[in-house]
Amino acid sequence: MAINTTKALLRTGDDFKQSLRDGRVVWYAGERIEDVTTHPATAGGIDRIAELFDLQHDPAHRDVMTYEREDGQRVTRAWQLPRSHEDLDAKRRMGELSSIKTLGMFGRQFDNIAWTMLGLGAYEHLFTADNPELAGNIGRYIRYAQDNNLIIGGIVADPQGARAKEKWSIGERVPLEHHGEVDRLPPLLRVVEQRSDGIVVAGAKIVGTVIPQANELIILTQPGVSPEESFWCAIPAASEGLHIVLRQSLAPGASGHAHPLASRGEEQDCLIILDNVFVPMDRVFSLGNPALPMEYGDIGAGEHWSTLIRMCVKAELLVALAQLVIDSVGTARVAKVREQVADLVLYAQVQRSLVQSAQDYFITTESGVAWPQVDYVTAGRVYGVENYGKMIGVLRELSGQGPLMLFSKADFTHPQLGPLLSQVTEGFDMVSEAKNTLMGLVWDITSDSFGMRVDYFERLNGYPLFFLKERLFGEYDRVANVEFLARFLELDVEQLARPARVLAATRKPALG
Repeated sequence: MAINTTKALLRTGDDFKQSLRDGRVVWYAGERIEDVTTHPATAGGIDRIAELFDLQHDPAHRDVMTYEREDGQRVTRAWQLPRSHEDLDAKRRMGELSSIKTLGMFGRQFDNIAWTMLGLGAYEHLFTADNPELAGNIGRYIRYAQDNNLIIGGIVADPQGARAKEKWSIGERVPLEHHGEVDRLPPLLRVVEQRSDGIVVAGAKIVGTVIPQANELIILTQPGVSPEESFWCAIPAASEGLHIVLRQSLAPGASGHAHPLASRGEEQDCLIILDNVFVPMDRVFSLGNPALPMEYGDIGAGEHWSTLIRMCVKAELLVALAQLVIDSVGTARVAKVREQVADLVLYAQVQRSLVQSAQDYFITTESGVAWPQVDYVTAGRVYGVENYGKMIGVLRELSGQGPLMLFSKADFTHPQLGPLLSQVTEGFDMVSEAKNTLMGLVWDITSDSFGMRVDYFERLNGYPLFFLKERLFGEYDRVANVEFLARFLELDVEQLARPARVLAATRKPALG
């Protein structure tokens, strides 16, 4: 891992773009993308990320986006390992700033997957107990990421149907000796060769959000796999043998006039194919221990708190958008409309309270890291996922037919049509073109393929809703109250509290 030895450890947006011109193999619609910073499928999202890099150099935002490390260097706050409530508060404010710049519609914000790697640092003691030598790589990688101002993506999900292929899921080792033997690649990512200087991995992972637009990626493995399929590591996006295959773009050629959000670009999701990729041993954090993924609920609490922060920011912006909509159509005086907006307010306020509670009731891990309280994080994820679609439906209903009737800039500027169009599309208290743009934003968030992809992402990010509820059931500590009720009823405390104590001891979902 090369260390940036220059005094300035903070990239600008242009520096970030240049770092992505690294020869990575990215495929879109059957063609290889030569430069992700200019291709329509990836450039817009990269521009949005580049703006956040520039904020690091803006005096108005410097202390939110960066901090002074113990050696006196000013580095990105995205990779700050929090040691106190004050550190968590500072990282929350960074998450809010980066979220608001994309209206909360980028699922993998500036620091989101950095939190995943910080989670390994927060629970480094678990990795040390397994393999002290590999665990030492965790802190070194975090320092490397600070020094090089990295943005990373992450992959954890397996290709659909891969686990149905029993021969790949029971630990059978398949030798792969040559690059290009794609007909023999296992569907489940696995270690196919272990060497003294590293490992060779082959297979695939899906939904690698933002990886085409990031510097590196962290690979996580699922519970319930064989030792060959269980490893945690990080690799550059330009690694030899790594193929990044993009899904179709969801906002090609969108007009900024009628689509003020979608036209700015999106984060990309992708399929990752690893065709015998070599991972140096100093980038491997765990190897061959299927038990470690069972700890992901706690390890991932930081990443999921980051997601909760973003969803909170988005919820608060939805309230503001709803207010603009009802003002533009003149329905604020209607009691039912105010009730619907109140539902949005409630959604935002609950999200905000859970974000803050996860911070205020933080724990200090055995490795000395201040970590968001997972009970509140999981509750926030459940509440957010379960209600997001309902809130989008409220906004759609408040907007009526407005988002369906969008017109282009050319319509409004046409010498004959423009004046007529402006007269008949004027809002209650808003000029016609402004109302058109406002309704375009509603369409982008609630109905366009751009917004529907985000809706899908929110519902399935990490785990489906039923699994999150299963996790919440296992994580919530109810022992003290069960014991109190048993004493109140003058019943056998030891007998009645035993199941709750077992849950508290394991803090794991019964489904794995």
